[in-house]
Amino acid sequence: MTNVTGGKYKKNLVTYIDILGFAGQIEKSRNDEPTVRKIASLLEEIKTQASLGPVGTSTSEKLAFRTFKFSDLLVRATELGESFEIAHLVDLELLSLSMLQFSFAKKDVLIRGGVCVGDLFVSQDSTIVFGPALVKAYRLESEYAVYPRIVIDRDLHAKLDPPKQKKMSWPEFVARGEDGAYFLDYLFGQSLYTSPAAILGAHPTPQPGLEAHMGMILRGVKQIQENPDTSERVKQKFMWLALYHNRTITRLQERFEPVLQTLYDEISKFRIPDHFLNF
Repeated sequence: MTNVTGGKYKKNLVTYIDILGFAGQIEKSRNDEPTVRKIASLLEEIKTQASLGPVGTSTSEKLAFRTFKFSDLLVRATELGESFEIAHLVDLELLSLSMLQFSFAKKDVLIRGGVCVGDLFVSQDSTIVFGPALVKAYRLESEYAVYPRIVIDRDLHAKLDPPKQKKMSWPEFVARGEDGAYFLDYLFGQSLYTSPAAILGAHPTPQPGLEAHMGMILRGVKQIQENPDTSERVKQKFMWLALYHNRTITRLQERFEPVLQTLYDEISKFRIPDHFLNF
């Protein structure tokens, strides 16, 4: 029996994630054992990665981090301890989420989600989880994200003062859409900070990641063009991805232009041509 003795709400940073297109994959798998195995392997991989705590934390920081798995849905919850500032915790969480989202986007797996801070109850054995923060994170994902993006709650964003420490990079991992929603800018952040060269303190090398991300989008567009019955909802998702990709190319060029003309020129070839956007 689950132990709920002394249970109470505690403040947590909560992320709710959904794998897009999962229902369609399930439908295709009815009489296809290889597809069943592929789905099972995918779920295991994404949930293993999502179960890793925020990047950059050490055992001495003693974060109360938990993950909860429900088929194609998962929840990450990190309790706000007294020693942690919200901005620092968000910094770590967004870096972790950007790595997760970018990694699976390159494998043609798109995710959507919501991030917020609020009250959450977690039983001692982590078998029961509920609370206002979970409801809010779910609503951010289901009602506001719309596209393959992880939306960041406006109330949470308002609590994030400009970083006083140079090592904090969360502003580079946050963008604002035309609809006013803040979301995880995984492609820009990953291109700047997590390439092997950038990790070693050298100039970033975003070309391989940009090429892989472009390839994912072009494969999706090709499927849309070959299937006249593709839903408008799917078309909308890939149109958003293509425009987001090209905006990121522009932003990276603006960042590199003053000092890295060669890199500026190289990444221009990863821009998705306009004729691919006519679908």
